[in-house]
Amino acid sequence: MIIYKDENFVFSKEDGTLIGTDRPNAWLDEVLKKASLPHFKVHSLRHTNITLQITGGVPLITVSGRAGHSRTSTTTDIYSHFIKTSDSNASEILEKILEGNDSKPKEKSELSSLLQLKKKLKDLGIESIEELIKLL
Repeated sequence: MIIYKDENFVFSKEDGTLIGTDRPNAWLDEVLKKASLPHFKVHSLRHTNITLQITGGVPLITVSGRAGHSRTSTTTDIYSHFIKTSDSNASEILEKILEGNDSKPKEKSELSSLLQLKKKLKDLGIESIEELIKLL
């Protein structure tokens, strides 16, 4: 009879001891090949999970804690480019709020003009100021 001892490993043997990192990656490789999907490692799922939380607006302190980072600065150092994307999403939400609360006639307000310009750029496939600058 095997006695299980919980060691808090994601992948463990029947007794709770660690399975080498090569085994879960081999299992994932088999699944990806059968599904004709590109190769990636199990650890990529961790990055995907954290990235989705950040871009979904989960507070950074929560993301950092769930990732097991002792400091939020660790999370910001590793995922700073996604935090910038999240910040961009926050500004878009603010724009939508301001659009609905704009008391000036739409065609005369500066905010409305900027939003119309942004919409035209999006219609042209330009999603950010960085993309526009590269084109210029």
